Formats: sequence, C-alpha cells, structure tokens
Amino acid sequence: MNQPREIRWGIMGAGRMAAKFASDLPRVPGARLAAVGSLSMRRAEAVVQPYAGARAHNSYEALAADPDVDIIYVATRNPQHCPCARLSLDAGKPVLCEKPFSMNTAEARQMIDLARERKLFLMEALWTRFFPAVREMMRLIEDGAIGPTRMINVNFGYAGDPDPKGRLLNPAQGGGTLMDVGVYAIALANMLFGRSRRVSSFASMGATGVDEALAILMQFAGGQLATCNCSITLHTFKEADIIGATGRIRIHEPCWKPHTLSLVYHGKEPRVISHPYPGLGYQFEIAEVMRCLREGLLECPLMPLDDTLAVMEVVDACRSQWKHMYRQP
Repeated sequence: MNQPREIRWGIMGAGRMAAKFASDLPRVPGARLAAVGSLSMRRAEAVVQPYAGARAHNSYEALAADPDVDIIYVATRNPQHCPCARLSLDAGKPVLCEKPFSMNTAEARQMIDLARERKLFLMEALWTRFFPAVREMMRLIEDGAIGPTRMINVNFGYAGDPDPKGRLLNPAQGGGTLMDVGVYAIALANMLFGRSRRVSSFASMGATGVDEALAILMQFAGGQLATCNCSITLHTFKEADIIGATGRIRIHEPCWKPHTLSLVYHGKEPRVISHPYPGLGYQFEIAEVMRCLREGLLECPLMPLDDTLAVMEVVDACRSQWKHMYRQP
C-alpha cells in the first residue's frame, strides 16, 4: 500500500495553542512539524524542541517564506489572525486559521477573497465539527433519529484568567466571551440550521469593556431556534441539547471537544454513545485538512468558508446591538 504524501506543517505563533496543536501532529499519518515562526526565537525554539528536524524562525515572514512548509496553522492572538493569514496566503501557503477566524466579517472577506484569488486552501480551525462524536450526531440527525430538528440550546461558560491585561479580558487582544467561546455556540447552531435570519443578543459588559457573559437567540429560515448562553467569568454546564420532533441529542461536556452523546426519547432510558479519543483531539481536523490538500480541494466540505462568514455575521450583529444598548464607543 502506498504511503500518503507527507504534509509539512508550519505553525505561526508559539504560545499555548501552538504547542497543543503540535503535540497531536504525530497522531496523523504523514503529518510532520517542519517549522514554527514567532516574534520570539526563544519561544519558537521551545515549541520545536521535542520534534526532530523542526526549525525555529524568529519572524512570521521567515516562516511564510520557508520552502519546506506546505501549510501554515495560524495560532497567534485573535487580532493577528487576519494579517498572519494574509501574509501566509501572499507567500503561496495554504492556511488553517485558528478560531475566531477574524475580528469581524470585513476581515473574514479579505482573507477569503485572497485565498480564492490565489487558489489556495483556507479553513477556520473550528475543531468541534471534526470530532467523531459530532460526526455521529450529524449522521443520527440526517437519518431521522430525532425527527426534524427544531431547536438547539448551547451552554458554555467557565471562569477564566481574571487579569484585566490578560488575553480574555483585554479588548486590545480580542478578548471577550463572544470571541473566545461564543463562536463555538454560533457555529454549532449554524451547522444544524444554516445561516440565521434573525439575531437578538444581550451581554454583561465588564470593567475592561469586554463581554464577560452573553445570551444569544437566533432564528433560522425554517423557524428553528438556537439559544446560546456563554461566559468567561462564570461556570456553567458545558453541554448542548439538540431537540427534534421525536427526541433529542445531548452533547455532553466538554461540548466543544466532545467524546460522549446521549440519544434521548421521552420516557425511555438514554442511549449513551461514546467516542473516546487519544491526545487532545486536534488530529481530527488535521487529518481532514490533509485529505483536502491531497485531493486538491480549496475548501473543506465539513467547514466551508461560507459557514465561517455566517458565524462572523452573527458576531457583528451581536456587537452592533451591544453598541446601542451599552453605549460602547
């Protein structure tokens, strides 16, 4: 049997996300960490140290220009996602960009337009869609296991780093609940029901000016509803309930990287479906991206760019409503 073509990964950024992503690369046949680029050589060297032959670069430009890199995973802070993705695409490199894809819809369109102009693969790294439990959930729904789906309720809250200058609460670093966990809830609803027709949102604004908690209600073309309750300062259940005409499916905690589902019918014991996995779970999106590259695809069928745009449109709609409600500058 022929071995799959090796895909050499570059990682732009050398923080926590970069190290986690790199740790799952060896779980995918044919995947290899080739290089890491950072504004700090010391940090880049720390990420590549466990991986024989991987190189450290002391700039994003050097990584983008590396001829031994086949694709770049953008793992920088939120406001740098767009410029880093564009730098990589301009250098002729396909891109997997960490969520949130961009800071707003306008930036997302810039990135997508550039990728399509250059005929390069581009995808948002919204890893939830690729877990075996989520793929099983979608198969059950498509097979009519709970009848026509009518509603989804998503809860995702945790008490994060309270440092006002840290990543979560600092507006200059793209902080806030919407960008950190809200996009997961929105994307999950959109995966089920498509682009939303109406959005209504409220937020609890903190002292630093970011949304510390939020509630979003979305309505879709077929009348389906989604409720999303998220926070970066409050612990909540981290689960999602998909409700159909004849039953429901619960995605158990952690709903953003799940391994367990329950199929529930009224008056009956739940059927528990388990899909455990080794490592951190990045291997599923990595494998799908590599499949797309080997097949010459420019978009991933499971995470198309129009879906990313739809999420960013909801993000912009929420922010617009908050601006008028809370007199944001």
